[in-house]
Amino acid sequence: MTFSGPPPAAPPSLPPWTGRHLWRTTPLSTARRLIDGTRIAPHLALISRHLVEAAFTPNARKIVCMPPRHGKSTLISHAFPVWYLDRFPDRTILLNSYAADYAKSWGRKVRNTVRKNGHLLK
Repeated sequence: MTFSGPPPAAPPSLPPWTGRHLWRTTPLSTARRLIDGTRIAPHLALISRHLVEAAFTPNARKIVCMPPRHGKSTLISHAFPVWYLDRFPDRTILLNSYAADYAKSWGRKVRNTVRKNGHLLK
């Protein structure tokens, strides 16, 4: 796994929720709560921290290089957009891929997760 840039810094502020809403603090913890079959693994926790850093850093870019079937697409293309839209409801996201159908399928997953769990999200 390769990342460009320095290791992630702590987000500029702690989330406003605590206790029973602690699952909303990172993309990985959100995935664990809202997406069936999500497992916590050290490499996914590292990616999740980098995604949080990117969310709070203007013009941030991250490159994740890992073999297939290691959970990166579920975390980056499914859980991260759900977490991001929950954290920043006034912003928009563009999800693209090498194939339009692939991007549409991830977009549908994000939409369905938000609709199914709208009562838990902001």
